[in-house]
Amino acid sequence: IEPFLANCSADPLVPLKQCDDPNEAFFGSGMLSLSAASGKLGPYSQTVARHGYEGSAFHRDVDFCGSCHDVSNPVIGDLAPGNGVQPGAPAPVSSADYNGGTPNVGGPVSEKAAFNNPPYTYGVVERTFSEYKASAFPVTRVAEFSNLPEELRAPGGSIEKTWQAAQLAGTGGDYADGAPRFFSCQSCHMRPVNSAGCDKQDAEVRPDLPRHDHMGGNYWLADVIRYQDSQGTLRFGGGLAAEQETAMNFARQRAIDHLQQAAALEINGDELKVINLTGHKLITGYPEGRRMWLEIIWFDENNEVLRVDGEYGPLKNADGTPVTVNSPASGQPVQVESILNLDDPHTLIYEAGLAITAEWANRLLALGWPGSMPLAYDRKTGEVTRTLAQLAAASPGSYQKSFHFVLNNTVISDNRIPPYGMRYDEALRRNALPVPASLYGDPGALGIYDHYDEIDLNDMSPSGTARAEIALRYQGTSWEYIQFLTLANNGTDPGNGGNAFLGNEGGNLLEAWLHAEIPLADSVAGDRRMVPPVTMATATWIAEIQDEIVFKDGFEQQ
Repeated sequence: IEPFLANCSADPLVPLKQCDDPNEAFFGSGMLSLSAASGKLGPYSQTVARHGYEGSAFHRDVDFCGSCHDVSNPVIGDLAPGNGVQPGAPAPVSSADYNGGTPNVGGPVSEKAAFNNPPYTYGVVERTFSEYKASAFPVTRVAEFSNLPEELRAPGGSIEKTWQAAQLAGTGGDYADGAPRFFSCQSCHMRPVNSAGCDKQDAEVRPDLPRHDHMGGNYWLADVIRYQDSQGTLRFGGGLAAEQETAMNFARQRAIDHLQQAAALEINGDELKVINLTGHKLITGYPEGRRMWLEIIWFDENNEVLRVDGEYGPLKNADGTPVTVNSPASGQPVQVESILNLDDPHTLIYEAGLAITAEWANRLLALGWPGSMPLAYDRKTGEVTRTLAQLAAASPGSYQKSFHFVLNNTVISDNRIPPYGMRYDEALRRNALPVPASLYGDPGALGIYDHYDEIDLNDMSPSGTARAEIALRYQGTSWEYIQFLTLANNGTDPGNGGNAFLGNEGGNLLEAWLHAEIPLADSVAGDRRMVPPVTMATATWIAEIQDEIVFKDGFEQQ
């Protein structure tokens, strides 16, 4: 079964026909095709299932996961200035094209951007699938593993692990039935195992059955669920059995393993290379609260610490007092943890930054949004640093970085590392470029991005450095993000714009973030609460000892 092509080629309600492409489906934003047939779909045409079934070639296709893993905001795509696209990308068709250049609020859905364009063309939220599609992996067979650059074949890395798992089929990397296996999302996140697909005694044991764990990098949710279950705040599925908790422990460890397979650190002389071993950006997915960074501890020849870049731990104010937030359950202050200095020029953080523009702020005010709505908060004091009205009054071209992802209409920064072979032109078409686009080799039109970052350690080291211990860290949900969700929550009082259910759930989330114990594969600064970072990779740099010419008593000595 091939995917239904959800474009407008036969839709009489879309007169512009801008999306008339019979060869491209609308992958993204959860667009799925439903069949009137009762048979369940899967990659095999012959099974012993006791229910109706039908073989589906699409389940192995490199486009399969695109159904959900490009996420676009249809409101931004239709109503916001610029439609939420990157500079230079093709402009999407929107209701403004039907309404004399002005977005048609409340107009016919047939005019809306979401019904006229592939999801990647507007309203950027997530671009995991587009990052992958712009890379070389969709056209690279697993059997061609040996042809990849040496650093991508790192033992224990995601690509090597995927190749190793595919050897179970005995075909050199292809499927057991001889079909070509590409480096797809499924090949990495559903690696094959030797197993039967169900609990029936006559079920065939297949040498390359996709394992349905869909593993990614969420190492903390299982423990948050466990904590909420213990506190009686788990919304559904409570009363976890022992075997369920054991399974959740295994899932956490698989997530940590997956993160540690995603990157490699390589040192050559004074150069540190951070290598992306995934099929998408490093890191990818939901952009808010997720971050990866380098923690570098610089030592002198006496093993004394000279400086720590990217240090993580208990957060303090300038006067040394702890930065705290009150526990919703106890009312007691709890000191929070984060990267200590986000503004340190020596701290390299890989993340995406989304924002609201002044032009969009003005349009939101005209649509009735309150000018007093906070857009950002000081991470230590919790004070509002900018409101919607203040941004609207700013000069044209101004913007405010914000965690209001439903309102963000521009990507102001994105230094996440591209995947192998990511083509500039395809990434531009899909609004998946780094920001600025000159990062990672500055390939320009027809060019290909580097799949690694290079850092000159000698240039950034403090005077007197003898060695450096380097760790690549990843945090799934930061204090700054949780703080925003907490402060932006209007509480439980409807008179103040609150909602009893949502207000309580916001408090439950903060409580779980503060107190859920999250064991990790290794020890890091701080404790095991507040979604502590995972160490993805480590390396040691030894500074080169240079011969120095010294003059003593008028004689040259070395």
